[in-house]
Amino acid sequence: IMAPLCGWRVRPACLRMAWHETLASREHLVTFANGHPAFQMLLRPTNYDGEDNWRRLLQEQEYAYQVALLRTVVSQLVEPSDCVALDVGANSGYVSHAAEPIGGRVVGGGGIPSTAKNARRSFALNGAVGRRIALHNTAIGSAAGEVSFAVRHGGGSIFDRVLTEAEAAMGAPSGFQLVRVPSAPLHRVLGPRTPMIHVAKLDCEGCEATAIATMAPLLRRRAVLVILTEWITSRVVRVSGNASLHAAIAVLERSGYRSLSWSGHFQPLATLADPQTEVGDLFLVHGAIASSLSAKVQRRRDGMLAQWEALK
Repeated sequence: IMAPLCGWRVRPACLRMAWHETLASREHLVTFANGHPAFQMLLRPTNYDGEDNWRRLLQEQEYAYQVALLRTVVSQLVEPSDCVALDVGANSGYVSHAAEPIGGRVVGGGGIPSTAKNARRSFALNGAVGRRIALHNTAIGSAAGEVSFAVRHGGGSIFDRVLTEAEAAMGAPSGFQLVRVPSAPLHRVLGPRTPMIHVAKLDCEGCEATAIATMAPLLRRRAVLVILTEWITSRVVRVSGNASLHAAIAVLERSGYRSLSWSGHFQPLATLADPQTEVGDLFLVHGAIASSLSAKVQRRRDGMLAQWEALK
């Protein structure tokens, strides 16, 4: 592993960093320790497109609410040491790192090879933490094949995205390269002996509907209790397509899942098809635990929001 050129231990009240091109292009060893056991990651500021996004990452503002929701869900469902979490769209691995001390095991998925390689290097830095995280370098598709990504030159960034077949045929946008990676349905990636998944995080740049539709064998046997997902309907339609969108909703309905807003209130599953729907944190919860989880999230909402606001 390359020796890091700079180290940061991040606390919300004591972040100081000058944004210079030479500094931003280097790889940094960052320690995150805001409200959870400390873990380290190797990160490059230029992969986060500007000083503001880099600061948000270092202050853990970007994912703080997701981690708080994750803790709430796990405390409701199971003893933490017995928990299995699924992280689809693992990216640099922050949520996988944060989820590991909460649960017993994390299964992650990341399609872009360079990003997955960097995530594995960070996992290796954390000893036992990294050994309990399994990362599959496979994209999620409706069938075995390939998925195309637009990946920024010089390494992945937060603005890398999945391309449709028509977009890929036109080539990558300026400043990006076209990267093709193997794809498979999620239940095939995980294998036939998949254990109970207590929490699944989906953040796969528009492939969320495809991921849910291909999780059908798991959802039908209640092998996934809670899905925490980003959901932007317009992007889901562009990447997954209308057929996958409606297939995902039908699978959720037939399998007994309900939709909860980030604040813990129920909403119709049909809102997933509304072109105006654009949410960063949405729960899809099996009906057997939906009411109790809704009540717990509502009770803890104000405290979680206050923690998130304190990181700004």
